[in-house]
Amino acid sequence: MTATKHDGPLLQEPIRWWRLKAATGLDKRALRMMRAVFSKIEMLGEPQWKAAVKGDPAACIRISLNLRPENFADARFDLAMTALAICAADGNAAACLVMSHILRKIPGAGKAEARIATSWLTHAFGEVLSRRAEKMASAGYKGVA
Repeated sequence: MTATKHDGPLLQEPIRWWRLKAATGLDKRALRMMRAVFSKIEMLGEPQWKAAVKGDPAACIRISLNLRPENFADARFDLAMTALAICAADGNAAACLVMSHILRKIPGAGKAEARIATSWLTHAFGEVLSRRAEKMASAGYKGVA
C-alpha cells in the first residue's frame, strides 16, 4: 500500500490515520477511505475480524485490547486500530475511551499522541452528553428556569 496524492500534499495511508489525526479529523470522507482499505484485508488468526469489519464496536475493542503496545509498528496493530477508530468516530464512547488509552500506551508516546488521545476523550464525552440531552428532551425535561 502506498500513500496517495490528494489535493496537493501526499497523504499517509488511511490505516495509519488513527495515529495522526484527532477525532475531529476523521470526517465522513476519511472514514469511507479507511473502511475501503481495511475491509479488503483479512486478519488471519483473528476470529473477531469479520465482526470488526462490519463495525461491531465490541469486536473492535476486544481485538485492540489484545494487542501488545510494543508491537505498535506492526500492520496488524494499524488494522485493528483503524477498525476501532471508525467505531469511535461513529460515536461509540467505549471505543473512544479505548482509543485514548492505547494511544497513551504506545512506546515513546509524546505530546502529539497525548493531544490525539485527549481528542478521543472529548469526543466520547460529547457523544454521551449529546445522547443524554436527546433523552431528556424526548422525556419533556425543560430544565431549571
